Amino acid sequence: MNLFSMTGFATASVNSGKYTLSVLIRAVNHRFFDVAIRMPDTLRPLEPVLREKMAFGVKRGKIDCQIQCAERADTSAALGVHEPTVKALLSAEKQIIAMSPDAHPLTVSEILRHPGVLMSVSEEVEAEELKTALQTAFDRAWNEFMSSRKREGEKLHAILARHADQMESLALQCKPRMPIVYQAYKERLIKWVKDSGAELDESRLMQEVALYAARIDVQEEIDRLLAHINEIRRILKSALDATVPNSADNKSQNESYGKRLDFLAQELHREANTLGSKSVDLTLSQISLELKVLIEQLREQVQNIE
Repeated sequence: MNLFSMTGFATASVNSGKYTLSVLIRAVNHRFFDVAIRMPDTLRPLEPVLREKMAFGVKRGKIDCQIQCAERADTSAALGVHEPTVKALLSAEKQIIAMSPDAHPLTVSEILRHPGVLMSVSEEVEAEELKTALQTAFDRAWNEFMSSRKREGEKLHAILARHADQMESLALQCKPRMPIVYQAYKERLIKWVKDSGAELDESRLMQEVALYAARIDVQEEIDRLLAHINEIRRILKSALDATVPNSADNKSQNESYGKRLDFLAQELHREANTLGSKSVDLTLSQISLELKVLIEQLREQVQNIE
């Protein structure tokens, strides 16, 4: 299955030393490929690598990727004293006492409460370790994200196939109605002529029926409806046969499934409209209306396909 939904969601976390790296990826429908990545500045050099991977796997959709690097609560941080700050305080104390001998000297607690005196001396995490942890967390989230899009795509595939079957069934119901419509019109003409007392001209009658049949003929619309439905089935089968998602061989094909299906939905709607405008039969009008409902439902689902 190589039909993907544009919507998806996934998260993953990896512990690295005293830090926890968390990755959240979510996507919604969008006409084009749009990515927004929010991440700490210390990890920003890895952004091009992440963007490249997302661009290879996704062709359409608005993707929001959030990366957080938080200090773990279960890690103990050692405290130390910032010597330059303490020396500056003591030097200032000497100057004040020299100017005012009655001033009280600083206590240890007062010095410790001064901003910048206490500092964390916990071991720094190596940049390479953070990079590896981020790649691991991102890969886990990305794989789950792609799996969720694939699962949604499988559901959409089944829905579209069902809509195609229903539309074909409705379109095929139109064909046997046309001879009935022609015969009904012919009978109305005969009755009108007889009621008027005029002489029935069989040749003129057949000519009028032929002109009427040409004016309301919907065979062309039915044929195009069936052709578009078959093309939808062909695209769905093509997606089903693409067993290697997003591979280089399928790259050009993958990117246009949603767009092609959307175009076909527009064409189906145009033919259903023409069918309804030509209809002079209640049954055909009902079929046209039901077709429009199905086509609109299909088009709404197609908007979710990459």
